[in-house]
Amino acid sequence: MFEVPKKIPKACHYIYFHIDDDKEINEVWNYLTKEYEKDTDGAVCTLEPTKDSTISISLATKNMSGVYLSCVHDVATIGILFYSEDTTLQDIDAKRNQLENFLSTPIGEATVLIVEKEEQLEIAKETFSEFKIIESGLSFGKLYHFLSEDRGFYFCLPFEKDPLFDFLVEELPLFDMSFQSLDKKVKYFQDQLQLMEQERVAADKFVSKLLYAGIGKIETDAERIDVLEKEIDDLSQLYEKIANYTYMIKNAVLTVRNDVIKLDECLASFCIERRLESEYIQMNKRFQDRLEVEGSLLSNTLTGIKTAIDIVDTKVGLQRGKESLTLQQQTQHLQEEGTSMQMATSMIEFVLVFFYSLESWEILTSHEIFVLIPVVLKVGLIGSFAFMAVVATHFLAMSWRENWKLNKGVLISFIILVGILVSIILITQYYAVVAAHAANSANAH
Repeated sequence: MFEVPKKIPKACHYIYFHIDDDKEINEVWNYLTKEYEKDTDGAVCTLEPTKDSTISISLATKNMSGVYLSCVHDVATIGILFYSEDTTLQDIDAKRNQLENFLSTPIGEATVLIVEKEEQLEIAKETFSEFKIIESGLSFGKLYHFLSEDRGFYFCLPFEKDPLFDFLVEELPLFDMSFQSLDKKVKYFQDQLQLMEQERVAADKFVSKLLYAGIGKIETDAERIDVLEKEIDDLSQLYEKIANYTYMIKNAVLTVRNDVIKLDECLASFCIERRLESEYIQMNKRFQDRLEVEGSLLSNTLTGIKTAIDIVDTKVGLQRGKESLTLQQQTQHLQEEGTSMQMATSMIEFVLVFFYSLESWEILTSHEIFVLIPVVLKVGLIGSFAFMAVVATHFLAMSWRENWKLNKGVLISFIILVGILVSIILITQYYAVVAAHAANSANAH
């Protein structure tokens, strides 16, 4: 890809940084390149990308070692190149350990060794026997990837050397970055998925128990409503948690799907065997399917919780309706009792006013005149007066409840009372005249 002399290394070690960690990148780069002199064999040069590449590379080489810095999108890669035929993993680790004081935030590392014989691969397989191995067929050889938890380990057996430099400097680190990024996300999502599965199962059990167990023996309607409202509160909190998990699952599915596409694009640049693609891609697609299944189960749980909330809310409504009906019946009973008491009070008031008024009339009028007034007239006038007194008291109480707001009932009642009093006075005077006339007639005889 780059029209410059390319010396094929025997091993490489890649260190990946986020592009924003420019201070750390510069410290590591300056430390690695300080030993390279500005001569023909020890020059630091910048390889400008061609129209077919988006990778910018700076390369420094001298004798049996070299370093390069590449930037792709938001990731910077510093590669340490080893040219000695006798390079071992111990040599690579020793060189890498010199950088320990500068490394604080690398996002990943990988090592690749070039082997010339199948026997060397067998030794590597025995050394890394605890790791899963993925083999890929290249257009110029074979690549063996040992899936280590620590970093990526690759062994490459090339059949020809010409494509090897571009593969080691560009294609392999770009693929490894994509693989490590996806692998870290998958491991994170696996931990989250395990938690979500536990929470989903617990939620299903809680909803099932709540709907079928009932609320137990509770004495009062108010206590039943309190228990049901507590259940709604618990279900609402559970709904919020499961809804959040559902959103996380959808985000995880989208992330894994996009990263699998990127990984597939990287594989397409050098992989010629579909079997390798199946090893890398399909294992992540299986996890993606697992995420989608869990997302569907979480959606079902969410629907179940919503249904449970509706059922319990309906129970609360029915219980409140029952409580309201009971309260209404109690209120009606109290109103009936109040009406009976009011009627009894009014009757007592009527009797008291009737007899006190009748007694007062007799006291204020002489006995001779009072006995002349017909009983029906006396009872009628005093009865009317007592009745209107009770009515006036009722309207006066209404006026007091309305902050002494004058109403028509008070006015009419008092007008009628005054009319009755006037009638009593006039009738008394009339029978006084009759009594006087009768006395005069008796004296004349």
